[in-house]
Amino acid sequence: MRRAILWLLASGSLIACGMPSSQTRAVTSNDFTWTQAADCPLPRFEAMGLAVQGKLLVMGGFISSSLDVTPRFDVFDPETNTWTQRQDLPGPETHVGAAVKDGTVYMVGGFRGPASSWVTSSEFWSYDFANDVWTALPSLPARRTALSLTNVGNTFYAIGGLAADGDSDAADNTYWSIDDQQWTTSTDLPNPRNHLGGAMVLGQVYIVGGRHSWDETAGNQSELDVFDPTSSSWTQLTDIPLGRSEIAGSTFSAGGRLFVIGGSVNPASPSSDVWVYDPSADQWSALPPLPSPRKGAVADVIGNKIIVTTGSPTGIDPAGTTWIGCCLY
Repeated sequence: MRRAILWLLASGSLIACGMPSSQTRAVTSNDFTWTQAADCPLPRFEAMGLAVQGKLLVMGGFISSSLDVTPRFDVFDPETNTWTQRQDLPGPETHVGAAVKDGTVYMVGGFRGPASSWVTSSEFWSYDFANDVWTALPSLPARRTALSLTNVGNTFYAIGGLAADGDSDAADNTYWSIDDQQWTTSTDLPNPRNHLGGAMVLGQVYIVGGRHSWDETAGNQSELDVFDPTSSSWTQLTDIPLGRSEIAGSTFSAGGRLFVIGGSVNPASPSSDVWVYDPSADQWSALPPLPSPRKGAVADVIGNKIIVTTGSPTGIDPAGTTWIGCCLY
């Protein structure tokens, strides 16, 4: 039987519990190191990404400092240190909300096309990873971009982002059920913001950071909110130590913890921070920073390692660098 692993984070140390005593050991920040792996074949930033079946998916994103957008879809296998290409996205996209359940990826909203003529979207798609197939699902009630998509069981929550005009902050919290196949409105996000991070931790939806409108210079937010699907209520928790945006693809959960990597901090500066939030203590702690700053990166946990790829070290220049952080336990 697989034993559940609970990571306790205190005083800069990660401790793996629930393992046989012969395997239990503390991992201090000095033990955790970053090593470079194979570059993503197409450098980009603000791509969508997440881990599926032991591989890291990188989808769409900006591929130039002039903000050209790609539909390209690449997959990284950390076991073989290799990249493979999958079927393109339904269109050239960025700022799309993405989540995964049982080997199926769900993507909603976002921007379509290059920055010079992009259009906000309400489209909702599923992607069958095993068969490399895209399927259209019921659209959002309204167009939205730079939002968070997170699932709790069979329910997907599309939260915050920019409204249909691509400029105004959206407070919307709408959810879609695999069982009902329709979108329903829930309690709005208390502090409407966009370019935020989101993840499910222990059955609740955590929303962190983001910014107001397009103010990347002074509008980055540090707020952390949690949504309880059972009571349909929000609670504000301890802020992340430094406000940041551009973290949609690099916010994730693992071992009952919330991870936030990199992002853009005031005044529009890419960050190398790696923060971990412990819900039981309502406390943030740091892991060793990335070797170089990254905003709009893609990151997730695979096994006991953190995989980080793409993003921008300057704010507008795409990178393809991949790092592997080892080990969480």
